[in-house]
Amino acid sequence: MYHLPQLLGNNFREIGITIGSAILPALNNTLKAIQPVIVGFADFAQA
Repeated sequence: MYHLPQLLGNNFREIGITIGSAILPALNNTLKAIQPVIVGFADFAQA
């Protein structure tokens, strides 16, 4: 039989995976969209 801390840990891990799976695609798309802006700032700072 599982102990309560282990059950809670497993549940939190599953919640984290579910949330991460839902948010990760949007986060990746956002980062791809702003990457040129970040590169532009970096190039400007080096000039």
